[in-house]
This record gives sequence, structure tokens and C-alpha cells, in this order.
Amino acid sequence: MAEIRVAETTECSLLNQSILHPNTMSVMPDPEISALLVELRAYCKEKRGRLRHLAVELGVSDSLLANWFSGHRTPKITKWLKLEAVAKRIREGK
Repeated sequence: MAEIRVAETTECSLLNQSILHPNTMSVMPDPEISALLVELRAYCKEKRGRLRHLAVELGVSDSLLANWFSGHRTPKITKWLKLEAVAKRIREGK
């Protein structure tokens, strides 16, 4: 049998982007992802055009970003990492 190695805790939490809801067996986004998306959604709502600018910066369509914000889709890990970097930059005011 091949040995299974467990990644560091931070990597595991990023790889485990969603969990199955026990009652419906549907996929629910991780609370950390949800909180970040709520923060970025509020940022986009503050000023017209921010959603489009953010979508371009992330390399996704406006509709995909809107689906992330509404909870219909969950970002893949590569986009999640970009979302974190953008949120950090926004918080720092850069």
C-alpha cells in the first residue's frame, strides 16, 4: 500500500473548500470562503464597476464572480488564493 501523507493544516483547509451538509447532502462552502466572499461582495457594491474590475483581475467572467457571491458556485483553490491576495490588498488600501 502507498503511504498517504497529510498536508499541513493550512493546506488541508484550503483543499477542503466545501463540506457536505448532513441533512441535504448538498455541498456547502467553507465558512472561511463564505466570509471572504461576503467581504468582497460588500466592497463591489460600494462603487459601480468594481465587480467587473475584480473579475478581470481574477481572470474570470462577471457572471462567475456573481455566482460565487450568490453561493451558486464555489471558487477553485487557485482562484481562492487570488481572492485572498486581492482582499488583503484591498484591506491595506493599495
